[in-house]
Amino acid sequence: MKLIKEIDRLFDTFEKRIVWIEMILLSWWMWQYVWLFMMMVVLLGVKDETSLLSFYEAIQTYNVSLFARIAFSVMNYRSILNAFSMIDLLFVFVSLYMIGAMRKKTMFALGAITVTLIIWIGLCMMIGLRSSTLTALFSLLHILSIGGALFCGCFIIFGLFILVKLIFLV
Repeated sequence: MKLIKEIDRLFDTFEKRIVWIEMILLSWWMWQYVWLFMMMVVLLGVKDETSLLSFYEAIQTYNVSLFARIAFSVMNYRSILNAFSMIDLLFVFVSLYMIGAMRKKTMFALGAITVTLIIWIGLCMMIGLRSSTLTALFSLLHILSIGGALFCGCFIIFGLFILVKLIFLV
């Protein structure tokens, strides 16, 4: 009976329930960023056509990440909406709702990192499509992977800091 009372105490107020939702959302986004970070590290190893093709084949292993599925959809000229599963859509919409409803500075900062990362990847892809030589393309892939890894690292470190703060808040 004591265990049930202790569990009930974790969810007894509205603020505590919101904190739990924030922790679940933040954990999901950090999981996505960990997979993207690993993908960027592997992309850093692309030096020639053979390693690029092996990276293209290996990207299927990162299928757990929403970002990797979006990148794979773009590379295969498919709709980006095909990359989203129902759980992904749920997490994205709940995250956007929480950002709009709660208006916390930390949520805006994490959202800004995500938007900046998407702009970074899109800009590198647009420049990469216009590159005239393969050496320029491979240089751009190195720049893309280093920048993407930095954005992912910032999100993960900042997210861990916020998650620890939320855990001690409950």
